[in-house]
Amino acid sequence: MLITNGISYLIIGINIILKSTTVSLITWIGYDTKSVMMAKITNGVFIALFFNMGILLVLTNANLWDVSEALSNVFSGTYYDYSPQWYATIGSTLVSTMTFNAWMPPIYEGIANGIAWLGRAKDSGWRCCKPKNERIYHTKSTQIYQYLDVYTGPDHIVHYKFSQVLTIAYITMLYGIGLPMLFPVGFLALFIYWATERYQIAYTYQLPPK
Repeated sequence: MLITNGISYLIIGINIILKSTTVSLITWIGYDTKSVMMAKITNGVFIALFFNMGILLVLTNANLWDVSEALSNVFSGTYYDYSPQWYATIGSTLVSTMTFNAWMPPIYEGIANGIAWLGRAKDSGWRCCKPKNERIYHTKSTQIYQYLDVYTGPDHIVHYKFSQVLTIAYITMLYGIGLPMLFPVGFLALFIYWATERYQIAYTYQLPPK
C-alpha cells in the first residue's frame, strides 16, 4: 500500500512539474497569435500528462518479448499481458493516482487562497482579523495598481485546465473497461473540477473585461 501510494504521489508531483515546464517552454517559444499559443499549450500539456499518467506506468512494467525480441531489451518488465497480478499492482496504482488527482483542484485552490490571504494580511498591517471598519482603508500600497494586484484574483486562464479534463476522460475510457472503478472516479474528478471552477469564477479569478 505504501509503495502504491508513493508511486501515485510521485506521478502527481511529476505532473505538476511537466505542466509548469510545458507552459513555460511554449510561452518562451512564442507564436504569432495568442489563440495559437493557447492551443499549443493545451495540446502539449495534455500529451505530457496523458503519457505520464496513462502510458509510462504501463510501459515500464510491460514485457514485450512476445512482440519483438529487440523491444524486449528495453521493455523487460514483469507483465507479458493483463493478469490478476497486473490488476492488483498496476491497475490499483492507476485507480489510486486518478483518485488522488481528483482532489487536486480544491487543494490548489486552498493553497492559492492561503497565499492571497497572507499577501492581503501583510498589506493591511496584519489587521485581517479585526472588524472590517478597522482594516478596510489600511494598506501599504502607494498606487492603485499595486492595490488591485493584492486584492483581486488572477486572470481566468483555462488552457491547461482543458488538458487536465482531457487527461481524465482519455485515461478513464482507455482503461475503464478493465478497471470499472475508473468510471465513478472519473465522474467524481470531473464533478470536483466543475465545482472548483464555479467557486473560482465567483470568488477567486478576475474575469477579462468585455
